[in-house]
Amino acid sequence: MNHFPRRSLAAVSIAALVCAPLAVATPAQAAPVTITLVDINDFHGRIDANTTKFATTLEQIRQTAGEANTLFMSVGDNIGASPFASATQNDSPTIDVLNALDLDVSAVGNHEFDRGFADLTDRIGTDGQSGEADFPFLGANVLKNGLPALEASETFTVGGVKVAVVGAVTQETPTLVSPGGITGMTFTEPVAAVNAEVARLNALPGADKPDVIVAAIHEGASAGTPDGSSLAQELAHGGAFANIVNNIDPTVDAIFTGHTHKEYAWDAPIPGTSRTRPVVQTGSYGERIGKVTLTVDPATDEVSAHTATNVARVATADTSLSRVAEVNTIVTAALTHASTIGNQPVGSITADITRAFSGGSFVGGKYVGGTTDDRASESTLGNLVPDAMLAQSKGTGAPADLAINNPGGLRNSELYFAGNTASNPANTDGVVTYAEANTILPFTNNLYTVTLTGAQLKKVFEQQWQRDASGNVPSRPYLQLGVSDNVRYTFDSNRSEGSRVTGLWIDDELVDSTKSYKVIAPSFLALGGDNFRAFAEGSWVDTGVVDYEGWIDYLRTKSPVSPDFGRRAIAVAGLPDSIPAGKATKFSLPRLNLTSIGSPQNTTATATLEYGNGQEVDLGSQAVTGIAGASGEFTINAPVGAIGDAVIRVEAAPSGTVATIPLKVTKAGSVLEVTAPSEVAKGESLDLSVAIGSAAGADLSGEVTVKQGSTVLATKATTAGAAQISIDSTDLRLGERTLIVSYAGSTNVEASESSITVKVLKGETPFTATGATTRYGEGAKLTLTANEDVTGVVHVVNQLGIGVGTAFVIDGKGTFTFGRTALAPGNHSYRLLFAGSGSYEPAETSVTVSVTKASTVTKASVAAKIKQGKRATLTARVSGKGFTVSGGTVTVKHGSKVVGKATVKNGVAKVNLAKFAKRGSVRLTVAYSGNQVANASTTIAKSTIVKK
Repeated sequence: MNHFPRRSLAAVSIAALVCAPLAVATPAQAAPVTITLVDINDFHGRIDANTTKFATTLEQIRQTAGEANTLFMSVGDNIGASPFASATQNDSPTIDVLNALDLDVSAVGNHEFDRGFADLTDRIGTDGQSGEADFPFLGANVLKNGLPALEASETFTVGGVKVAVVGAVTQETPTLVSPGGITGMTFTEPVAAVNAEVARLNALPGADKPDVIVAAIHEGASAGTPDGSSLAQELAHGGAFANIVNNIDPTVDAIFTGHTHKEYAWDAPIPGTSRTRPVVQTGSYGERIGKVTLTVDPATDEVSAHTATNVARVATADTSLSRVAEVNTIVTAALTHASTIGNQPVGSITADITRAFSGGSFVGGKYVGGTTDDRASESTLGNLVPDAMLAQSKGTGAPADLAINNPGGLRNSELYFAGNTASNPANTDGVVTYAEANTILPFTNNLYTVTLTGAQLKKVFEQQWQRDASGNVPSRPYLQLGVSDNVRYTFDSNRSEGSRVTGLWIDDELVDSTKSYKVIAPSFLALGGDNFRAFAEGSWVDTGVVDYEGWIDYLRTKSPVSPDFGRRAIAVAGLPDSIPAGKATKFSLPRLNLTSIGSPQNTTATATLEYGNGQEVDLGSQAVTGIAGASGEFTINAPVGAIGDAVIRVEAAPSGTVATIPLKVTKAGSVLEVTAPSEVAKGESLDLSVAIGSAAGADLSGEVTVKQGSTVLATKATTAGAAQISIDSTDLRLGERTLIVSYAGSTNVEASESSITVKVLKGETPFTATGATTRYGEGAKLTLTANEDVTGVVHVVNQLGIGVGTAFVIDGKGTFTFGRTALAPGNHSYRLLFAGSGSYEPAETSVTVSVTKASTVTKASVAAKIKQGKRATLTARVSGKGFTVSGGTVTVKHGSKVVGKATVKNGVAKVNLAKFAKRGSVRLTVAYSGNQVANASTTIAKSTIVKK
């Protein structure tokens, strides 16, 4: 759609008529044309004493640039979150001012949806022809039921150049407005939507195709970077702004941004080209007006040069300018209308109560200066409003346990102690008027009481570190919630996402994750607005109280109201959730100061560890320094008696900030030291000395276990933290061995372990042998003895060095037996040589064996009857144990008379007896004489001498 600026229709028509006859004389190469684009963003209904100054600044730029060569546009949030004079008339005075200033076009902002899409389209109007607004609203990325809800672009003729403006709004809009007002609406990614419209414009026929394209996007550089950051720093931060600068179509000649209330006028490289283009945001509230000039070559439609700046609002209005005069009339009427109610006092304060400021300083111990609305910081006003909400809930059917408010819900004004009797005689020092109170909460939210579990409530606070519904970090990555004065919590921003809130207390009780809590909050927040989606997990009840009405009632009943300078959200750095008793741990509090106007500068912080039944440990005091109010490092060394749940209580002075930090004290750590020899020989005892160290007063009883791998070698109870343990080295293999020594711990001491390495050497073999006294023929026997784990070969060597046999020692025991007749009676000496083994060295010992003569048994047989005068033969059999007797004489006697002799051969002696002359019984004594190896023995033989 092509539009001419309304202000210049007549001028354009006249110029066309005057110039028409000269067309044939125009040089073939037309001169470049310079056009001026002026813009505002985030005006937010600023109907006050500065409105005519803002209008004057705009008109002076127009005068300089020329009406026909100037296009005036807005980048959204013209209305919403407005001061009292505009808010009391639903921002109609603001629309009237922008109409009077001939605003050509506006991108839609998120606040244009505050009262719902129907209000925007039906009352305000979006096409510039119906409704209150005489200018169109653009939103290339705004869909309703899947179809475009707003025009994506408008084209204007400026200085003879066709300029297309493509508009879009932040994709975060659904999280920033009440869901009920945008049912069925979708807000797509703005860069993609803008690029699609730019592609459509570039594809138009030559007569319709614009010469210049600019983008007006209600999204801007991140609140996550400091004001005054460079373009490079902002781009490095990434996010939506970097996407805009880097990815908007290269044919777009200038980019106007908004939403984040930052001020910049940068010359940004166009990726993929050697060109640059302006990227501008004016701050907010009409304090500056963006001014971009583009020099366009009519022959090529190329921008050959450009400038970009932000023009500060003039100090004095010039109502002689016609548009300024019209604006002055509108503003005066709005202020007069508002003053009827707005000038009435509703309460009083004892000192300034403001939002958080940035860029100020402490003078005389109090915070002054700077720029308001630091939504990432706690404030006196941000906490007072929840105090009012909680108090108001008590008189409803849905009383709450605590109150929470989002920082974006506080707008437009601070509560300053200094009065302003020039415009309102009733507004003396300390007085809060209806207008001043109302502008704090301009959105007309109902207060809802939401029931959440402790776990869901913690999640709400975790969502202060923002992510949108798609998981992206928005342009304001952190929003500081205000809480009622019965709430305290601690956090550590350096922890992982979802675990940054370290302690949450309500009425001095730690929040129970399973318990239910009732939270009163504005309906916008209670339904999950500002990315606090955890609210939507609960169930809500409408209290029937409108936020600003309850707020004003609170001021009426509680006045005079004083600011509370104590922090309710305290950052803690370096402290884990649990610490072992006796181990020194350091922590600090990096941000104790508030930056609301008049906040005292903290100088000291004092900490105490509280545990058990009223027991305390004084952690001392630390100096607090810097704008933020960072404490020095505290050192905590919890005693063993504090094991369990404890609390660190910190008090900062002079603000009165009290931090309660939950802390779990675990068992004291232990240090196990082992003293042992570096080497041990097999068979020796390995003696270990074990000492357990821990915190003072620790219980050092318990058991110490020594293991090699999974094998337990020894277990010993400690005595006063010490133990002496002996290990049998026979259980250890040769070489370097690692032994694990473990302490099992006690009631208040953790287990610990240590390791030692010991080299196990071959042991000296304690090798002995004994030899018994043995009779000849029985086989002499040696008994061998060594350590139980000794196994090996033993060589038996006689006195001449000649080996006589081999024996074996198995598990420390062995025997060697000589042959039955191997040794003659007497003493025999031998050397026994142990050949060694894998674990033991060779060894030698000597032994003596005594062999005695064998016992013999002699048995004799003779005929039972021997004839008188005849010879007979007696057979004597001589036996010994283990051998056959040979040698020696058998003598047979009858009485004292020898009657026969014979030599024993192979155990038998045949004795021819002498003749017996007399008849009758004879008794014969048979005697074996013995020999070198056998002892003598006797027997009796009987016979009868009969008649021949």
